[in-house]
Amino acid sequence: MKWSGVLVLATMLAGAAGCRSASARPISKLPFHDDISFRGFAEEALYGYGTPRTHRFDDYTKGSYHVHPREIAEGLFKVAASYGLQLEAVAVVGPYGPLWAYDVISIVREEGCARVNWLVMPHARITVKRSGCVTPEAVSAFLADMREVAPLPEPIADQDSCAIVAQASSPRWSRFACDVDSGPPEFDRMDRALDSLSKALVVTYSGYPPVEE
Repeated sequence: MKWSGVLVLATMLAGAAGCRSASARPISKLPFHDDISFRGFAEEALYGYGTPRTHRFDDYTKGSYHVHPREIAEGLFKVAASYGLQLEAVAVVGPYGPLWAYDVISIVREEGCARVNWLVMPHARITVKRSGCVTPEAVSAFLADMREVAPLPEPIADQDSCAIVAQASSPRWSRFACDVDSGPPEFDRMDRALDSLSKALVVTYSGYPPVEE
């Protein structure tokens, strides 16, 4: 997966530089309470920068949220509306790889652009956040591709779906899982769509929990 490789490399470079977040951040409407339940995770997904609690999401912290694709695809719209955000779409890709990683992408309408926020969560830990202001045309092309990738109104029984995409909180699922040995044509289309979108974003957070003395 080209896009996941880019994210892994970005994580290594940012971590080596000791970088946890970008210096400039847009004004946020979110409170960043010390909440690591779904509500707190939804706020993290809707805000493309690190917060004081980002590092607390991991598999070892009691009460820390674990990805449930349907809950994210439907619930993010409710949380966004409560803050007056215009959430256009949500995409959840995963699980993939040995650490069962997920990518959660939210597209929020802002004045003059569409804000794409992308977080990566292997082993239930937020390790990378990316964000960027993307043109409406780029967003439309991405969503058109993802609608082809995820056309099903419900997932196939007893099978993981590699991608779930929601617009107006109406989720659609892919026919294939991420761990297939030989992916269908839709898998390649998803790969290209994600790779194209990722090039317009910058890494805004990369880090692990600080070492406690």
